[in-house]
Amino acid sequence: MTTSKQIFSFSQKQNGSKAPVMAWSKDSSYLAIGTCNRYVYIVDKRGKTLVEKELPLKGTVTGLDWDHEEELLAIMMEDCPSLLLWAPFTTGMVDELSFDNQKQALTWMRWSLTHPVLACGNEKGYLNF
Repeated sequence: MTTSKQIFSFSQKQNGSKAPVMAWSKDSSYLAIGTCNRYVYIVDKRGKTLVEKELPLKGTVTGLDWDHEEELLAIMMEDCPSLLLWAPFTTGMVDELSFDNQKQALTWMRWSLTHPVLACGNEKGYLNF
């Protein structure tokens, strides 16, 4: 029988009223946690908070995904047709990625496992790279 041990926890003040969204980095070294309070946290696998940043979010975080080099974190927001790209460990820059043909909220996104290519789309079938 295995036992589990709690490594860290977030208070309701940090989380807000909705469950947080989480994404492990590709090598499982970092966990990105997005909350409905416009904060995104980066935590290491031992539970230490490495980065805590309030971002210019337009809604609750609905998706997070690391790029293949673990330098950029793509952040998808509720009812929003654009994404935020954040470089938490290098420059700290935050850029908004919007698409001319995208009017509806994005519902999914995924980085390539081998190249710096981000695919995203919505429930109506629009696909952007």
